Amino acid sequence: MPKLDENAAKTVADAESSGGLMEENIYEMILTEVTATNKEGEPLVGPNGPYWNWTFTVPEDAPRYAKWNQWLITSLSDKAAWKLKETFEAFGATPDTDTDELIGKRVRVEVGVRTIQKGERKGELANQVKSVLPLDGDVASAVATAGKAASKGNTKDDEPLY
Repeated sequence: MPKLDENAAKTVADAESSGGLMEENIYEMILTEVTATNKEGEPLVGPNGPYWNWTFTVPEDAPRYAKWNQWLITSLSDKAAWKLKETFEAFGATPDTDTDELIGKRVRVEVGVRTIQKGERKGELANQVKSVLPLDGDVASAVATAGKAASKGNTKDDEPLY
């Protein structure tokens, strides 16, 4: 039977997982990037107009999921203005704030699990950012407020406005 040598075993033991699903919960995370373009530098545009992609990362010192990322896609359409407002407010910022000023700041991110509806991965489970919440404050009321705002605009389960 094969067995890893001592050095290889230590490397494997110290390795960080980089895939799978995070459990549904609220996590403290750091904003690490906000982009308005894809890897080729082209603007991110969907059926409701341009959008931004926010990357949140679990801190290195977290007991679980250290360095894992979650992404929030926010449409810049008028119908989705509530989601951008919610996101800026979570940072204690106004909507005219340059997102570069928010990089490195911590917030709480409500992570959920959904079933992918389209494409190659149709039917698979994936994480989604349900809401971005201030670092301080009452979690229950913040989640309830975010849920009420979300229910105002979205009528299709598989096509979020944000």
